Amino acid sequence: MLEENQHVRLFPEARRLSMDRFRWEEEKEQRQAEYLKRHEYMARLFVEDRLTFERERKRLLDEFFNGIEDKDRRRRLRTLQTSFEEKMKHAGSARNRFVLVQTFFWDHFLKTWQPCIRKMDTLLKNYAGKIADLSDPS
Repeated sequence: MLEENQHVRLFPEARRLSMDRFRWEEEKEQRQAEYLKRHEYMARLFVEDRLTFERERKRLLDEFFNGIEDKDRRRRLRTLQTSFEEKMKHAGSARNRFVLVQTFFWDHFLKTWQPCIRKMDTLLKNYAGKIADLSDPS
């Protein structure tokens, strides 16, 4: 019979995995606390000082975009963000912005996601049919 910690000596990565998982959980909690503080700060700025809020929002977006290593992806995301902000600027009211964002979402879902989901569904059904044919004893 193996001693209680003998598996760790035989497989030292077992301890590392559990420690990595523990560290990841700890860091996750720290990140969540940091994000909540940042959200509270931004929400307060949004209400109290719109100009500072906009400056900070743009700074955070720049920080995000600058963290993307792939230059082409960074360029595409900046272009997408600029396009989105331009459309939002001309929306008028908060209600119009909300409706516009919903429209963007459903348009993207119907034109991009739904066709891919349907294609995947068809592929899986064909694959399941082939597996059923192979396992049919007759």
